[in-house]
Amino acid sequence: MPELDQPGPGELLADVRTAMRSGEPLDLLSLVSSMMAVFDPRVADPFVREPGAERPSFEELVVSFLGVRRPETTALLAVLAELVPPEGPAWWSEGARPGRPARQDVRPTVVPGLGLLDAAAISRAVLDRGDRLPTWVTALGDAEVTSATEMVHALGDGDNVILGVRIAPRHELSVVVYIDHNLGQVVKDAFVVPESPDRLRRDMRRIVDDPDTVWRDVPLDEARARITAAVDSGAMTWPPFETETWPACRPLVEWAVRLMPDGGTIPEPQLWSDDETARLAKSFLASPEGARHRTRAGRAMLDSLLWYGTSYGKCDPLRWSPVSVEIVLADWVPRKVVAPVGELRIVPEVLRDLVRFGHRELGIRKELTDETLDAVDTFQSAYLALIRSPRPQGVDAIIQSVREAGGLGGDEALGDGLASLGLAPDDDLDAAIAESMLDSLAAEVGGADVLRSLDDRPLPDEPFDLDAVPPDLAGAVGEILGLCDGWYAELGDDDPAVVELRTATRRLLAVLAGRAPDSLVGRAAPAGTAAAVCWAVGSANAVFDGRPGSPRAKDLTAHFGRSASPAARARTMLGVAGLADRYMPGPIVLPPEMLTSARRSSVMSARDRWLADL
Repeated sequence: MPELDQPGPGELLADVRTAMRSGEPLDLLSLVSSMMAVFDPRVADPFVREPGAERPSFEELVVSFLGVRRPETTALLAVLAELVPPEGPAWWSEGARPGRPARQDVRPTVVPGLGLLDAAAISRAVLDRGDRLPTWVTALGDAEVTSATEMVHALGDGDNVILGVRIAPRHELSVVVYIDHNLGQVVKDAFVVPESPDRLRRDMRRIVDDPDTVWRDVPLDEARARITAAVDSGAMTWPPFETETWPACRPLVEWAVRLMPDGGTIPEPQLWSDDETARLAKSFLASPEGARHRTRAGRAMLDSLLWYGTSYGKCDPLRWSPVSVEIVLADWVPRKVVAPVGELRIVPEVLRDLVRFGHRELGIRKELTDETLDAVDTFQSAYLALIRSPRPQGVDAIIQSVREAGGLGGDEALGDGLASLGLAPDDDLDAAIAESMLDSLAAEVGGADVLRSLDDRPLPDEPFDLDAVPPDLAGAVGEILGLCDGWYAELGDDDPAVVELRTATRRLLAVLAGRAPDSLVGRAAPAGTAAAVCWAVGSANAVFDGRPGSPRAKDLTAHFGRSASPAARARTMLGVAGLADRYMPGPIVLPPEMLTSARRSSVMSARDRWLADL
């Protein structure tokens, strides 16, 4: 049996035995789903060309189960026969993507005595074995989705869609899928629990207890259409959204979705015409909130905010939330709106009044309006610093986005994107792609010269010089330093790789103390600041990439006693310090002196592979 990264064959069979004996379907279903997710091509880094396949393909794994006749492998095969997508295991071949089949040169797997390897062949093999399986396993093919409910918040950042799944003889599961609206209708998280949907809804209502949240039933075919589209959109987003349960449960979620009727339609957001947008602007400027913005600059910045509100995210220019405020101030306006700094600086004031106006029009509670206005206060300083800094704007920002997204959708899609911007001729696509990828790598390390001279020498075990910190800041920085060191002590600071991370963190902390001292003191708790600094270093060095034995971002937040990701705070700190061009989700970039030898070696390998295509 081919070895998996985790667990090994013996451990895998032991886990299967335990799951079979538990009597709870979710134990084995989750195990198989996680195993399938490891081989899902949607989790592969589109920027990295693998030099060779060092682990088995998904088809080889299934064939290995077919070759080992044991009750545990029979149970695995029985569940796989249900969870594999209709395209069959060949869908998981290299090169497959949502909406795009596997490469034509990938030959289907044929198994002696079974024929073409697909779900039907796996099912036949299970029947031929005649092994005794748990009743629910044999009934899995008759499972059904009994209900679909959505949990919607007044500010509209996203919806939880809850599916109820029934498996004979008496088992029920609830599948919870979170669809984010601000980033384009994408699945950001999902999980499955062994509870009936009625009980789960009762528990969630009791926990949430929120007057701004409503629950409503959704037709099954509509729920299928919405979740399918959001899964596909999320799969084309890089870097991918990752949580403790997503995308590990994606195969299980997609199986549940396929149990529902097809043919549903997705409710379309309101499409705003130019006339409708103009009428909205006129209403705002005539209102008490908007009267003071009847200037040329005020109207120009209002038009920009309405452009975002009507065309991006939730496509609702009245329904502002702390999240949409962050997106607009921390990324969208600085990147998309080309205007003098004198005009850009009034955006926070226009946005505050647009929030007040929009929430009043929609009847949103004052408490939610106050929270959204607080978000404007939170991001204003970083925004004002950002608009005064050099950054790509307009067409340059679009070009950078194409380069950063190179490879998503494959060579053809990238070639079209490059050609449409005049970046490369169609007859030299390989070289154009290589140039684009080398540009992206150069941006990650501080320029083409730096990329060319990059080395992989380990970072030294370097102390932090508190004497170089201003005396009025030394106490706060010392406390943050101690907290950061505590995180690395937990990871094992006798490990050379951890020592390098600790040194990188100390160097980043020194830069923040010099360039952005206000980000290290104030209302934020020292533990939150320490978590943000360690998260930034870990993200830039690909520490939280899910490799076996690597820490998870959730481990870091738990260590520092935080309930939310420190990502937003880290991006703001980096932006104020001039170490980031923007704060939207995307790769964290730090200079080479804050990158570990392993990270620099990885960049060097990618550099050399792309140079070979020039």
